[in-house]
Amino acid sequence: MEFKLDLRDCRISGNELILCDKQIVGIHNFFERQCMLEYVGNNNCNWPDEKIEFVAGRAYEILQEDVDDENEHYAIESALEEWEEMNAQKI
Repeated sequence: MEFKLDLRDCRISGNELILCDKQIVGIHNFFERQCMLEYVGNNNCNWPDEKIEFVAGRAYEILQEDVDDENEHYAIESALEEWEEMNAQKI
């Protein structure tokens, strides 16, 4: 996965690059997604990459949708159920 940072909104002061809040939040969200991807991948190394990426991405979205619920295991299980439902329909 790649993260692109738009530098048009940055300020440069000497050797420092000063980011705005939106850019900082973007970097933070990217890092959290990557952590979820790594966690799901490390704990399910027998899954194909497509499944790992879907479950991790969906789990991250579920966590963002439900601000009061910070339970990663619930989000991962919900995403896994969605994956299985989608793939059962393909058969």
